[in-house]
Amino acid sequence: MSWILMVLMVNLGASQDGAGEGVKPDKDGGTGLAFYSKYVLKGNYIIGSTGLRFTGSGSINISGLPASPEIVRAYLIYSVIASSSQPQGNVNGTPIAGVQVGSGPSPCWLESYIYTYVADVTTIVQAVGNGAYNLTGFYNPTGDPAPGGADGATLVVIFCDQGSTVRTVVVYAGTYTLDFSGGPSSYSWNVTNFTATNPVTSARTTLIFADGQDYWYEGYAGVPCGLEDVYFNGNLVRSGQYGLPGGDGNLWDAVHIASAGGYIPGGAGSVSGQLSVDYDPTWGDCITTVGHILSVSSIEAETYSCVLSADEGLASSELGLRVAGKRILLILPFPVPGSLMLYRSDGRLVRVLADGNLSSGDLPVPSLEPGVYFLKLSTGIGGAEAKLVVRG
Repeated sequence: MSWILMVLMVNLGASQDGAGEGVKPDKDGGTGLAFYSKYVLKGNYIIGSTGLRFTGSGSINISGLPASPEIVRAYLIYSVIASSSQPQGNVNGTPIAGVQVGSGPSPCWLESYIYTYVADVTTIVQAVGNGAYNLTGFYNPTGDPAPGGADGATLVVIFCDQGSTVRTVVVYAGTYTLDFSGGPSSYSWNVTNFTATNPVTSARTTLIFADGQDYWYEGYAGVPCGLEDVYFNGNLVRSGQYGLPGGDGNLWDAVHIASAGGYIPGGAGSVSGQLSVDYDPTWGDCITTVGHILSVSSIEAETYSCVLSADEGLASSELGLRVAGKRILLILPFPVPGSLMLYRSDGRLVRVLADGNLSSGDLPVPSLEPGVYFLKLSTGIGGAEAKLVVRG
């Protein structure tokens, strides 16, 4: 009987340390979650998620954006189990390769590590808005079960909502793996970089985890594994043998709290997150924390103005030159030498906005007299133009 159980654990990718030849013993660890991005604006964020495991593909549906939304920024947060970095993938047919923001021990699969990436997909979301985003071509090795692969992805869309309250939206991302095959374990982190109103009038939050897989063991072996408790600011928000069941698709969970204001004290400048896991002697398990997003009503000064003073101008190429509100959005695939010039409609140069090594980022629209202007981006990999209309 014990020999049959051993074979079953190897075939199912079971995660108990020493559970059969070839099953990698893992340990708690990783780079942890770290601050990635912040916006203070009259707006909010929404998310959509999908599992990617065993196929390297999935579909995310975004809904709930207001009519004619101004998409400020969109990030795809995704994690991949592999023995070396594998950031590649496609969103609606457009190739992406996210920036690696964390790494840690594999959550009990044969490949050695799990990597977390963030890809800026703002231009893709600006073109679609509400609708479907098809993810394809992510790392998907062969095997039964596969030794690794992309676990899942969450699309975070930050947008303007005219007339809404001022909110701070902060994004944290990274990697921290818990291996609780030998006993209980936990990982805690803090989210800062905001100052909430007093009282808090609006808040939402999303905690993202890779390799939740209760469905996998119960579906194939007849028993659940692991007892997972998720806490937000000391409050239990998800628990039990089905705490993180791969609820957004194979091996991916985005725990979203749409109304989180009751968990945050007025005037707060910090909240906490925690994942605690309890040993299940039948199987054991591993799981990885990869991200945390928070939106909260804020007393901070806006860093992004959602009051349009200029028409949105779309780039004439795929380099990502765009005007949105009082910001000039410049998106490049990598740092590249170039220049960004501002011209009047009659062709006269107004000023040089940037010159040298250019990277993706935001620039303020300079103070200008009412009229029609043109932005011209020139780089070694191509150029783009966008129209800017300043109203009186």
